[in-house]
Amino acid sequence: MYRQQPEDEKPFPGLTNGQKLQIAPFFLPWQTPAGKVIFEQGQLARSFYVIHSGEVLIQYKPYDGPVIDVTRIRSGQVFGWSAALGHSTYSSSAMSVIDSGGLLISKRNLQVLCKRYPETGTIIIEHLADLIAKRMGNTHATVVAILLSSVDANP
Repeated sequence: MYRQQPEDEKPFPGLTNGQKLQIAPFFLPWQTPAGKVIFEQGQLARSFYVIHSGEVLIQYKPYDGPVIDVTRIRSGQVFGWSAALGHSTYSSSAMSVIDSGGLLISKRNLQVLCKRYPETGTIIIEHLADLIAKRMGNTHATVVAILLSSVDANP
């Protein structure tokens, strides 16, 4: 269950105490030991995750290339947003680097939350959009660096 403290603005800043109570039943706790895969690329996208402690490595495996480390997710960030975007499968894999935990919300619960509490759902969706946009910038930079190193290695 979601237990954001009034002074805690992570991961959804701008929520009133009442809105924090509204979303509480929709979130469940998760814990994963170091080195464990949370979900695989191509697996059904059922939930997205909020990390409160630890570190999660996001990896992508292109069809015709090696696995790419995309980013590392830390406290206050979200991952697995393929589920939030309505995709049927995860576009990347997630693995805990160290013991990690936080909250998760299923795709279905996110839909119900947004229908039942539209104002609160809008705040959450807008914040997710901001986080995803920032992450996409990081992803782009990582892929560019890999491509540039490949070009430099093959004159």
